[in-house]
Amino acid sequence: MTDKMHSNANEPATKGELGLLRNELGSFHAEMREMFRPIQISLAHHTAELADIRGYLKDKMVTREEFHSRMDGFAGRADDFDYSAAKNRARLDEHEKRISALETKHA
Repeated sequence: MTDKMHSNANEPATKGELGLLRNELGSFHAEMREMFRPIQISLAHHTAELADIRGYLKDKMVTREEFHSRMDGFAGRADDFDYSAAKNRARLDEHEKRISALETKHA
């Protein structure tokens, strides 16, 4: 309440003064609501966009556990290929020795 509304600060407010205060507060509330409306709209858009991004990430991205599981599988397959290559190399060496032995017999 301003001094214009109430002449003596020690006296209780009148019904008229309280009515004026109520109107001023109502106007202030409406002004604040209008001032925050663009922020609320923007926040709603950002919230929806964030939900879309989270949904995309949940669908497309792997979790840490999935990544480690896949890498373990990949490393296991690489080890299997190394073992298989070494085994095939030994078999190839045996074939080359036998072919060389056969060629020397027929030569």
